[in-house]
Amino acid sequence: MDVSGCSSKIYDVFLSFRGPDVRKSFADFLYHGLENAGISVFRDEEELPVGEPIQPNLVQAIKQSKIFMPIFSSDYASSKSCLMEVQQMKGCLGGGDHKILPIFFDVGPSVVKDQIDTFEISFIEHERNGVDPETISKWKFALKEIGHLKGWDLQNFENGKKVLILLDDLDDHKQLEFLGEPNQFGPGSRIIVTTRNGDILKPVEKYEVECMNDDQALQLFCKHAFRMDTPPVGYYHLSREIVSAVKALPLALEVIGCHLFIEGEDVWKGTLEKLKQRPEAEVEKKLMISYESLDEIEKKIFLDIACFFIGKDQRIARYMWDDHEFIAIRTLISRSLVKIGGNCKLWMHDLLRDLGREIVRKENPDEPGKRSRLWNHEDATSTLQNREGTRKVRGLGLTFDDESKSCFSPEDFNPLSNLRFLKLGQANIKGDFRNRLFPTLRWLDWAGCSSMADLLNLHMDDIVILDLSRSQITQDTYSEIMKSAGKLKVLDLGGCVNFSGSLQFPASMTLKVLTLEDCHRLRQIDPSIRYLKELESLNLKMCSEVANLPSELSFMKCLKELLIDGTSVRKLHFPKGSMKQLETLSARGCKRLGEITDSIGGLKSLLHLALDDAIIEKLPRSIGELAKLESLSLRNCQNLLELPDSVGGLESLSDIDLTNTRIDELPLSFKDLAKLKALKMEGCFLREFPDSIADLPNLKEELHLRLDGPGYISRFPQDFEWVSRLLKLEALELSFPNHFELRLPGNFAGLSQLRKLTLIYVDLRHLPQLPSRLSRLSLQNCRSLSNLPDLSNIRGLLELELKHCEMAEIRGLHCLEALQVLRVSYCTVQTLEALEELRHLRDLKIFHCSSLANLPDLSHFEMLQEKDIEYWNW
Repeated sequence: MDVSGCSSKIYDVFLSFRGPDVRKSFADFLYHGLENAGISVFRDEEELPVGEPIQPNLVQAIKQSKIFMPIFSSDYASSKSCLMEVQQMKGCLGGGDHKILPIFFDVGPSVVKDQIDTFEISFIEHERNGVDPETISKWKFALKEIGHLKGWDLQNFENGKKVLILLDDLDDHKQLEFLGEPNQFGPGSRIIVTTRNGDILKPVEKYEVECMNDDQALQLFCKHAFRMDTPPVGYYHLSREIVSAVKALPLALEVIGCHLFIEGEDVWKGTLEKLKQRPEAEVEKKLMISYESLDEIEKKIFLDIACFFIGKDQRIARYMWDDHEFIAIRTLISRSLVKIGGNCKLWMHDLLRDLGREIVRKENPDEPGKRSRLWNHEDATSTLQNREGTRKVRGLGLTFDDESKSCFSPEDFNPLSNLRFLKLGQANIKGDFRNRLFPTLRWLDWAGCSSMADLLNLHMDDIVILDLSRSQITQDTYSEIMKSAGKLKVLDLGGCVNFSGSLQFPASMTLKVLTLEDCHRLRQIDPSIRYLKELESLNLKMCSEVANLPSELSFMKCLKELLIDGTSVRKLHFPKGSMKQLETLSARGCKRLGEITDSIGGLKSLLHLALDDAIIEKLPRSIGELAKLESLSLRNCQNLLELPDSVGGLESLSDIDLTNTRIDELPLSFKDLAKLKALKMEGCFLREFPDSIADLPNLKEELHLRLDGPGYISRFPQDFEWVSRLLKLEALELSFPNHFELRLPGNFAGLSQLRKLTLIYVDLRHLPQLPSRLSRLSLQNCRSLSNLPDLSNIRGLLELELKHCEMAEIRGLHCLEALQVLRVSYCTVQTLEALEELRHLRDLKIFHCSSLANLPDLSHFEMLQEKDIEYWNW
């Protein structure tokens, strides 16, 4: 679209998308769907030429649109145009007249907000192409903020004909209206909405999730109360009564079950009486039983997490509390009130979060300034502006997204003398705060701070956690802060683009966690880092100018985590006796890393080693001395030719990824990896079959073999007898694009733990009887397979996929009573009459099966509706 004439028009929606990814499919479909619904939409058709700024008229079109809809696809971040548009959208939010509704097309929200996977690769390329580090930081900040917003998660989309749209936890019916009429989407489309407000779904068909039956509820309760599926002797009737009182609510069953674990009968009976006293109470009141059983310290930490720390790294949050207090989090975890998710993030169920916040609100429903925690931006702002704060406030969070016009003075904060947590967003402060205004403050979050003079006016003597990420801090400001912040345990300077050269560290620091991620201009780590003798985590991710790690790292005896992903480090060497506590070394995306010395064998505590994308040609023999190593990732190390025979010494190794390396033979010692559970070897050009795989006693989670190299397949034995010896294997995928003639052993059914089997491009003359506990079976492009074995023994099979396979019938299909998904395409199957027996079928897709005359009558199926069927035959 020519934007020269669009500046005067007001649009309802501005679409931002990466053209090659989605223009011909989803974006075009969505554009016309919205236009047909009477919604005016602007979409930019042109990709920005390299080096040119965003056009002024395009900026105007963004500003004059009411709603921004970025369509995040896997290659979105490779487009400078898209990133500039996102930055501009983010900048328009401050006025309150705009709204962003992100669409996550084929990437999840975490990819966008954390810039991982394809987004991380795109930013590495932008850096190498000379994009200004400050610009990159602004783009990343915009993506991070937008990635946190509720949006539309599109998990499936095919050829512009079918969409699956998931709107989770919907709280505004207008979000549903923007989809337009449901009949505008293609055949087989699904729009799934989850909400706790049924009124939102008045105009559409609703499905209310049914409660568990009594037996299912009892089983769930027992798993948490007894760590078994059924009650022990003497507790059956008591358990039944408690389950009945809880009314089969899963979260309540889990929380109350954990509460009663290892407790005596008197506690059980007391709990039952409390539940009976509130038979019609809401879920929150039932969950209150577990909350009320906590001691005061445990309650304090529960409320802190509910109000401020969900999604925070628990290794950082722990310094918010004293050591004896943090121990209480174990109780919260054991009672399922708090969980530790991926990357050590604190997680809490929405109902528990709401419970905690409601407890705080009820401390004083009418006067927020007299509550202990102010997590709501409006409540916090009004309390400060009206100077209504009191000594009761322990935590306060502001969420100004852009540089705010609101300015706060010492007088506004003066009553908050017991404040322990303060998040300022991008608010401004003026005046002298250094007269111990915050004598108890432990955590200051001022990410995005732009005024260094104001920052220096704060009293920081007692602050333990300081977050200045994405701020305009300079080396001079940093030096001034370090003079007073002597008690710091956590310092986050990620995305601070004004740092260049190196940073110095005072000798008195007792820092535990240091984050310098995305400090693009930082060139080196100062030798003074040797003073950080208590440092446990050092994050240098994407510090692309850093080419060397200082030898002074050897002084860091407590370091457990070293993250150098995306740096320009060329060599890894560790002086003798250094980093004895190091557990994680991540060097993904270090594309100049060409040498790892024998010194790595001295990292005796190392658990996780990731060297993806390195240009190393070999690993040192000393790698075998890492007896505690659990995971080794060498993915995309395309110069790596071999593994040393010493890898057999990795006695704790459970996961190894050799995908897309040039390793053509596994060492004989591979059979000694007794604890190996997962092996990934896709894209490896093996010249001799790794028979030693069969001697791995614990290979369990997954085995992926993909062999593409011409000339190699002929050297493989056709008999895969070794597979039958992997008795613990749960997932097996074999892909041989050269149509290798494979013979699975006759006793293949003996793999009693196998749950998922995928065979792609395999020339199968005969397929033996399959393991009876399979839940997913996929056969793709196995053109020589003319007869399937009788599947009647796999009664628990949930998904069956057949694609480009030559067989006339699916024997035993009528016995697959649990089957939920059946996909048959480009096959010569002649009849599917047995479908009438599959009463649990939910998803049926059959197309391009020219020999299939018709389908049986499926009208009586309770779970399968007409719209669930795709039947194409030509």
